[in-house]
Amino acid sequence: MDKLSLPFTAPTVGTETKNRPPTPSLLKLASDTKFKLAVRPPTLSLFKLANDKKLKLLDQESLTLPSTVSDLKKDEATTSEPVPLSAYFLLASAVISLSFIAPLLDLQDADPIMKIVWRQIATTMLLAVMAASTCIREGSCGINDAPPSAKSWGYTILAGVFYSPLCIVFSMALEYTTVEDAVAFSNTQSLLILAGKVIMGSTVSLRQSMGALAAFGGAIFCNLDSDQMMMTEFTATTDADSNSSSIEGLDARVLYGDVLGFASSFFGVGYLLLSKEARTEISLFPFMFVVMLSATIVSNLTAFAMGKPLEVWSMDEDWGAFGFLHWNRFDRLPLEIITVIICNVFGTMGYIRALRYFDPLVVSVAALSEPVVAQFLAALAQVGLLPGWRGWIGNALIAIGTYWVAYQPPEKKEEMQKHALGACDSPQ
Repeated sequence: MDKLSLPFTAPTVGTETKNRPPTPSLLKLASDTKFKLAVRPPTLSLFKLANDKKLKLLDQESLTLPSTVSDLKKDEATTSEPVPLSAYFLLASAVISLSFIAPLLDLQDADPIMKIVWRQIATTMLLAVMAASTCIREGSCGINDAPPSAKSWGYTILAGVFYSPLCIVFSMALEYTTVEDAVAFSNTQSLLILAGKVIMGSTVSLRQSMGALAAFGGAIFCNLDSDQMMMTEFTATTDADSNSSSIEGLDARVLYGDVLGFASSFFGVGYLLLSKEARTEISLFPFMFVVMLSATIVSNLTAFAMGKPLEVWSMDEDWGAFGFLHWNRFDRLPLEIITVIICNVFGTMGYIRALRYFDPLVVSVAALSEPVVAQFLAALAQVGLLPGWRGWIGNALIAIGTYWVAYQPPEKKEEMQKHALGACDSPQ
């Protein structure tokens, strides 16, 4: 049987094939940041299935491949993952920790702006060590060893600019209204974020909308209960002849404090949204250090603009920028250490860490629980009273609303993933 011969000539060693261009190595292509993938996956046009109302609209950019290696790392850092149980504990611990902020600020005998200046300076001093340790140990201040972009650093600085008036206006509100009112009105960011999403055309589920409205309604019930308790205590300690004029003056002060608390919520929205964007590239401690540093600068400038006799390099107990560094007064260094560790490290930073898993709307709704937690802690420590019937209704509404907004059913996420995969496989 004759052997089958094929018209094939093996190339000799050392010869080059002229008909075939040299192919670059994969390593060279991956290192070239200008190289872009030439093949794009099929994109989905905007559509809506009549029989499936749960399928979300997908735009074209949501299915494009990253053009560079740095984009790929960023996509990996921001990929949505199932919310772990630890994230809910993290959010709950942040709510409990920051519930102490209003009582601790009330314990400090100082000007409202100086309370914020001292708190931010002390926190900046602590975070400077933690941020430097993180950047040196990791070799970078960014996530996944990638240096943060200038845009992310800009968002971080702006977050601090918004954080400063948030704290200052809130501290001023405590001088005129109750702790419950100040906390509740300053935490109306949930309604503002919800309204902003609707205006911008973002997807907001009915569950989230109803949850946010229920939680805010519960906060109003809690405020009515605290106002009733405060009015009862006030009338019991005031003469009947002066009750009328005194109550009118009290109502005006409370209203002014409530307005200040609501005004602080606008700055809170900017702080949360900017923090959510910046944290996609910057590690936690460097991010918080830059936020506190820029907030400290803005707070000092605000104090000067308001005519406060602030002394920058002084340890004066009343107007020195470092006036909190006094061991002999409990409402200075001892109280400042407690405030920084509990409220800033576990509270403020806890909210920032929670933004990795939750939408800013979820975090802002959870913050509505702060006055509720504060009231129960005061009653447990026998320095406050349990709520009345309005308070119990409000607490229940806040708990239900927070659950509706924060909880994400696993089966719903799996269904959404199946719909998305099915849409990707469908022919165009």
